[in-house]
Formats: sequence, C-alpha cells, structure tokens
Amino acid sequence: MLFVTRLMDIRSRIQKSLANRTDTVFLRREFNRFGSRAAVNAALKGLVAQGTLMRIGQGIYVKADIGLLTREPVPVEPLGSAAYQALKKLGIPARMGEAWRVYNLGLTTQIPAGIVFDTGKRRIARKIGFRGKFVQFENPVTPAIKIFADTKQGNRQ
Repeated sequence: MLFVTRLMDIRSRIQKSLANRTDTVFLRREFNRFGSRAAVNAALKGLVAQGTLMRIGQGIYVKADIGLLTREPVPVEPLGSAAYQALKKLGIPARMGEAWRVYNLGLTTQIPAGIVFDTGKRRIARKIGFRGKFVQFENPVTPAIKIFADTKQGNRQ
C-alpha cells in the first residue's frame, strides 16, 4: 500500500513537472530526482498508459495528446523534430540526411521517403520511433552529392 501511494506521489510530481516545462521531449534521467529508478520507471509507464507521454525510444519520452481521429495518444511533436531534440539532449551531433540535403539544394526532384539523420562517423544503434515508424541513421562513406554528380555525367561505377 505504501508503494502505491508513493508511486502516485511520484507520478503526480512528474505530471506537474511536465506541465511547467516548455520542451516536449524528455530523457528518463531527467526524472531521477523524483525517486528510485524502479519507482520513476513505474510512474513513467503509468503516464504512457494514461496517454500523457509516449515512449519513442529507450529512455526517451515525448508529450502526447489524444488524436481526434483515432482517439489514441499521438506525439505533440512530429517524429523528426522529436528525434532531433532527443539526439541533441543525448549529446549526439546530428544533421539532416544526405538525401534531404541533395533535395534541398535542388540537385534532385526526388523527395526522400523517410526521416534520416547524418551522425557523421558516429554509429548509432538506438531505435527512435513509434508504431512502426522509425528514424534511420546514416554514416556516409561516399557522399550522395558525389554519387549524383557521377551518375549525371555518366561516370557511374
């Protein structure tokens, strides 16, 4: 009985903290001050079940609202934006993927189909996403701009 009461207290304290914050993406470690690891995990799990938060990765949560069409929780932030904020909080330098950069430069009219981040030489094994839609990470060995230029000139390998 004491654990349930304490858990409800931790959950309500986390809810108040979420309401007072302007950012929408949170790491699990940001809630360490509210209690033990197990108690905070249980409180976060309860908030996910309640629809206040969505878990988009291991230790990564985003604020959620109830969708008008599906009546299920949906993130208040698009997946690409939420993933970028999470990577920033994790200290991982990331930028838009090569295909998006080529498209934005006007070198192609093909719109990239997916959310891809270039993390430089850093390999990322973490999954960020929800309901089957996940962010991808690339570590370009050969830049797509060079490949595109070679294929345009007929120098394809």
